[in-house]
Amino acid sequence: MMLSKLTSSGFVMFTITRERLVLVGVRQAYLFSKANAARLSPKVVLFTGIPESIAQSADLKGVFGDEVEQTWQISDIAELESLVDERNSKAMSLEGAEVQFLRQALKNSRQGRDSLQRHHLVRGLTHGLAGQERPTHRLRPVIGEKVDTINRLQAEVPDIANHVAEIRGSREHESHRGSAIFVAFSTQAAARKAYKEIQFHSLLPTKSRFIGAQPKEVLWKNLAIKPPVRVSWVSIGTAIVAATIIFWSVISSFVGTISNIDYLTDRIHWLRFINKLPGFVLGLIKGLLPPIITSTLSSYVVYFFRYIAKLSGEPTTSQAELLTQTWYMAFQVIQVFLVTTFSSGAAAVATTIANDPVSIPDLLAQNLPTASNFYLSYFVLQGIGSAAKTVLNYSDLLQYIIFGYLFDRTPRDKFSRYTNMKGISWGNVYPKFANFAIIAIAYSCIAPLVLGFAVAGLFLFYLAYRYQLLYAVQAKIDTQGESYTRALQHLMLGLYIAELCLIGLFGARKATAPPILMAILLILTVAFNIFMAEILTPLEQFLPFLSHDEEQNIAEAAPLLENGDADEPSTNDSTIEAYIQTLSLSSFLRPLAQRFLPLFHTLIVDSRREVAAWLRQSPSALDLEPPSYSEEDVQKAYLNPALTSKTPQLWLPSDDRGISTEEVTENEKIGIAATDKGAWLDDKGKVRWAGEDNGTVVEVPIWKGSPRY
Repeated sequence: MMLSKLTSSGFVMFTITRERLVLVGVRQAYLFSKANAARLSPKVVLFTGIPESIAQSADLKGVFGDEVEQTWQISDIAELESLVDERNSKAMSLEGAEVQFLRQALKNSRQGRDSLQRHHLVRGLTHGLAGQERPTHRLRPVIGEKVDTINRLQAEVPDIANHVAEIRGSREHESHRGSAIFVAFSTQAAARKAYKEIQFHSLLPTKSRFIGAQPKEVLWKNLAIKPPVRVSWVSIGTAIVAATIIFWSVISSFVGTISNIDYLTDRIHWLRFINKLPGFVLGLIKGLLPPIITSTLSSYVVYFFRYIAKLSGEPTTSQAELLTQTWYMAFQVIQVFLVTTFSSGAAAVATTIANDPVSIPDLLAQNLPTASNFYLSYFVLQGIGSAAKTVLNYSDLLQYIIFGYLFDRTPRDKFSRYTNMKGISWGNVYPKFANFAIIAIAYSCIAPLVLGFAVAGLFLFYLAYRYQLLYAVQAKIDTQGESYTRALQHLMLGLYIAELCLIGLFGARKATAPPILMAILLILTVAFNIFMAEILTPLEQFLPFLSHDEEQNIAEAAPLLENGDADEPSTNDSTIEAYIQTLSLSSFLRPLAQRFLPLFHTLIVDSRREVAAWLRQSPSALDLEPPSYSEEDVQKAYLNPALTSKTPQLWLPSDDRGISTEEVTENEKIGIAATDKGAWLDDKGKVRWAGEDNGTVVEVPIWKGSPRY
């Protein structure tokens, strides 16, 4: 067993290290590619927590270097953001009310009532009294005055828009400089150098600089948060998540009581009517309802964690997703694996460990082997059931059909549902499958049969997600490979759990040497993990110090020879020194790193060359054509949308009686852009839009292509 454990531990650590090195090469190939180098975001660095003296400085080149081309300073514009949100919300409400009126008018006309005449009458009323088909609402729930919704919103939207324009025109927001700034550099090399070398508030535990963030990823309301406040919010968010994980067993236990109907009806008299239900209904309540409720509640945990992550002050959605992944990974390991294994609540386990930390190996040794049969069926059921569910994706299908039928009332609603692909969230996906692998690694020596079932289950998931990513969903959050890196690092938990369990098992047999050897292996595993984190984390976060010409050479390098006789990558002293400079290693680790870096460099360069050749072969298929920007695109790229966005254009469906045309005219007279092109009401009063049948979206009035930053 000792030899088996040494072999499996070595194989797992080798595989994790190799995958991380290959990912470094893949990442470099993409970042150095012509298409990516031509984009704006790889050359933009977001600095948060900058001192007030720098925020107010007129000479930012003196701070960030001579290669600075553009800066976007973040201002505290909470009031303006609130007004813009209110303006957009009321504009959408107005659009919905207009569509409701048009549909009701068509319905009334089919019933023989002259809606067009009534429409003109309503427009001529001076007291705001609405016709029968015009939507109304109360200013206050139940007791408020009833008013014409369209007239009310047509008065409110221009007022708010004018207020927004006044605030923008006053430029008062420029005096409220925040503690964050976007800085664009002339080259990616200059941006990467500044990203590595320039840091403010380095003593704080939160990250203070970010590179490659796209404008659509920015959480603008979080950028004005001061660093100490952000640290507090992250701490509070982490405490909430920890409490949720620990006390989740209370919720699970409460749901579990539903299955014990006999006990409940015996104790609670008013529930005894349940015993009179038909037998099959009782069977469903006892057997099917509890797991469905538990599974549903568990599936929403990650959404709660993501909401907390965004409230914690993370500046971009990608950083919030990474934090969500870490939290959800903890939930998966503790609740799905360990608590299930111990057959008790997390709070009880935590109390036992807190009172006697040395008992961890004994706890694992007592509970882990006995749960192996459960995980044999767990992997099979998850692989067959969940993989099939992933391919079918019935929840999104039903949402598209049913929600679209019940809730999409305007052309914009239908257009948005048709054109927006579902996005995959790495914070949901990686923790579930990393936990699968952790369970398999933990059982690799205790019950090796689990490995075979785990491989079968994970292979089915691979097929399912391969199909989904190619044909059904897209990744809307770009973490630049960091989600995969974190998932690989999380796999080390499986080794720690397995080694602790073996220490407990050998100790239970009163053996002397094996527990000592396993303890030494555990210490070596921890040391290896720390050493590799020191070596690999900088390589994953930072690029080697290369000039712009060197980056171009990598992007334009010849593809690998088909016979595999490509030149060996250079590993001369200057190359190794460049890595040492990138890593910023201590004098203690430098000699050890110099022994491994030539091998690491070979793996990185090989993967980089292979991926670079693949990217060059099919740039159009991968949507990697270099973008072009106008001067206005660059100037507005990293400005808060509250400073630049316009009032949304109303998109109404046309009708054969011309009411929509008059509504468009009336809205444009008061300064609200509107159109009835590209959408119409059919004979049944249903809203249709131009691209519904032929899939053409470019001709839709609200369609606007955005630059690929």
